[in-house]
Amino acid sequence: MWEVLIGAVAALAGGFGGAILQARSSRRLLEVQHKEDEKVRRETYDRETATRFLDVRREAYASLMSNWSNLDYARREADAAIAESAALPEPDPSDGAALRNAVEVRTEAARAAGEAQRYSEAVISAMETVMLLAPPEVRDAMPPSTGSNVEAKRQRFFKAARADLGIRDLQEPI
Repeated sequence: MWEVLIGAVAALAGGFGGAILQARSSRRLLEVQHKEDEKVRRETYDRETATRFLDVRREAYASLMSNWSNLDYARREADAAIAESAALPEPDPSDGAALRNAVEVRTEAARAAGEAQRYSEAVISAMETVMLLAPPEVRDAMPPSTGSNVEAKRQRFFKAARADLGIRDLQEPI
């Protein structure tokens, strides 16, 4: 009888021991799997964060570059129209043709100034979007809208924006 009892106890101890070892092994395996899952989730989140506002940034960069060019043209046009308006002598009230000409010149100056103002507001809006969403490298490359050597500064911004969007520089080898 003792022999059967000793065998039963040994079988129970072996079963419990095996269960404990299996539980520890399973626990370690779950911990490793959990760490791997966390790593994958973190990498996915980082990748999504990097590209989360890519379309908005691309649109803001394009809008900024386009509106800068349009603003430059509109400023030159407005400056010329305002200069023409300022150089125009005061027309004689009895001269209908001179009055019409003065009204047309001043109307054109006002239209050109308004257009320049609209482009200026569009540039400011795009700049605000860029400042809000762009990475520091692009924000640091943001040139002032006026001043000396603006075109070179805009090219630096353009290059930084292309790098942010993952667009290779055309001069770089493949």
